[in-house]
Amino acid sequence: MVVESHLERLGRRVVDTVGCGDAFIGTFAASKVMGLEDDEALRRGCAADSFKATRKGTRGDPTSYELDQILLEWEALE
Repeated sequence: MVVESHLERLGRRVVDTVGCGDAFIGTFAASKVMGLEDDEALRRGCAADSFKATRKGTRGDPTSYELDQILLEWEALE
């Protein structure tokens, strides 16, 4: 899984996938409402999904600040 390898490179690991789909679709939809293009909305959705996977339980979606930090870390990997 590509996201898992990125997470590992960032020193994180998947601990719980419950709620990941909700984090993805919520962030994707919010990004589209904000007027972002599909590729950026998908990127943000994937970042929220991967953030959620590193947290246990159904709560714990990233804040806007945390999401921005994840995206910056991803850029540094490229």
